[in-house]
Amino acid sequence: ARNAEAGCYPAGPHEDGGEGGNLVRRMVRHHLKHIAIVCKRDSAEWTKNKNLSAARLLRVATEIAGRDMDPYLGSIVPLLCNAIGNENEDIAQHIVRCTHHIGAACDPESWACTLLDTLNNPKSSIPNRANALVVLAGLVHGCSQTGREMGADTLAALASTLASEEIRGAGHYAINNQLLSVITNVLEAFGGGCGPVSRDLYHVLLQLQALRDDDALRSGAVLVTQRLAEACGYESAASFASGHSEDLLRVLCGTCAEWTKDSPDQFVFAALVFNCSAEVLARLYDQVTQVFCSCLSQERDPHVRLETLKVVDRLLEDQDRNGFIRPSSMRFLAEVLLPPAVWQAGKTAASIRFHAIVAIGTFFREDLMSPTELVQVLIDDRYQLLPTIHSSLEEDYYADTRLCSCHTLAALLNCIGTKLTNDQKRLVYPELVKRLDDSSDKVRIQACATLEAFVGCLEPDYCETNTGYILKGILIHMDDTNPEVQEAVCLVVEKLAKVKPGVTRGSLHEVREQHRGVAFIDRVLGSM
Repeated sequence: ARNAEAGCYPAGPHEDGGEGGNLVRRMVRHHLKHIAIVCKRDSAEWTKNKNLSAARLLRVATEIAGRDMDPYLGSIVPLLCNAIGNENEDIAQHIVRCTHHIGAACDPESWACTLLDTLNNPKSSIPNRANALVVLAGLVHGCSQTGREMGADTLAALASTLASEEIRGAGHYAINNQLLSVITNVLEAFGGGCGPVSRDLYHVLLQLQALRDDDALRSGAVLVTQRLAEACGYESAASFASGHSEDLLRVLCGTCAEWTKDSPDQFVFAALVFNCSAEVLARLYDQVTQVFCSCLSQERDPHVRLETLKVVDRLLEDQDRNGFIRPSSMRFLAEVLLPPAVWQAGKTAASIRFHAIVAIGTFFREDLMSPTELVQVLIDDRYQLLPTIHSSLEEDYYADTRLCSCHTLAALLNCIGTKLTNDQKRLVYPELVKRLDDSSDKVRIQACATLEAFVGCLEPDYCETNTGYILKGILIHMDDTNPEVQEAVCLVVEKLAKVKPGVTRGSLHEVREQHRGVAFIDRVLGSM
């Protein structure tokens, strides 16, 4: 006690196993209660030396006392949680060593409840919870050193706490980092015993995989997910995901109607989708689209709708997974993609509409709908696919929406090809010709590229009158002041000349004398 008052504590137990070492052990065990009181007092002091001495004493005491620490852990564990947050690295290292000693020697039941109470306490601050997780990671690591097992109920309570929205969804770097450490150590300590709690652990790892601003932590979560899969007897993370996706999706489907922009589970859902194979997604099609439809409905938080559309577009671009949509492509287009693309007033609605049009374009570029199915969609007035795209071509808020609408329409035209009916052609080409008067040259140039796709839908017997209307609308732009626009229009005319040479030649001769420059006209005529 006098040594403690002076701040001078032994550096460690006697190395020999003789009488001297046993004497030290008996003395420490006899004075454990007082040592705990002294350490608590000195760790609360403002002076660095007192804090460091308390940490050193506690490290030595835990190393010597072993399992005799059990009765005092109710006061020692909170002390560890407070001290681990000390800015002094030496103090923190001593405390970490304490956790290893206690974890190796003491029954997990004697310390788990105290830590879980701290983590579950709604009044606990972010730093308090982060500190508790550091201590928990150290204690579990200690268990792995001596093969100590944790009771099934305690392990279940631990996993449930980690998976709670308050912990895994805290969104704080320190907590995220320690969550990964805890799960890593749990797998190291308990291995195959994690099977019954694997869903909760997987839930946490998905949350970490969904992080956007920390590549290292996200990659670490992917690796630990693989280790969890192996510990549970799965061949791969994909097969592990297959075994847990249905249960997790059922949970997420039950809560998705309540998600806000800050809800952690909306990001878990995204990570889960990209952990599943196309075969698993096909089996769970109804659950996946249920979440999409719920989050994209008009009354939902705009942030949720935008995030969901980004996930949908990523999924459509993912060639390893997007095949699950093909068997239900018409449903997916009608239920998921088209509703958010319908025009609504306001700038926020315009932003949502932009992302919806982008997703529809990806849908067609990835050939997720067959030409035969697209024919059915276009003749069915319930879909309103062409009117929706034409509406977005007139977008006032964002030129990018008009640009993406041109891309989307081009992808649609490339998909349907010559199956496009004459009535549909008469609806499409005036909208594209109109875009050549757009205020954005980027839109004008892309409209020309889309017109090239339109020409690819024409056959030699196409109506000459409508061909003339097309040429009349675009040839004036072949005399534009922007050479890039001139070139883009020229490519359309060259392609049209191969399908309808007679009408094209006549139209070129009609306007030749009116143009300031005739190089592009002569180029087309020379290619015929």
